[in-house]
Amino acid sequence: MSGALSASGRYLLSAEIEEITQPLFGVDMQVGLTVRYRLQDRAGKTRWERRIVTRHTARLG
Repeated sequence: MSGALSASGRYLLSAEIEEITQPLFGVDMQVGLTVRYRLQDRAGKTRWERRIVTRHTARLG
């Protein structure tokens, strides 16, 4: 197998959770997640990087 899923692939994709936010209690609870994705070649040079922030509100009742 070749590509991103192979140990000998051309690129390495990593995902790092930077932040998780969530309230302890409440009626409308907003939860947030921030993840940094990075694509590097085998030499370690970053080819692509993106930080994605998502939020979701759960309404009880």
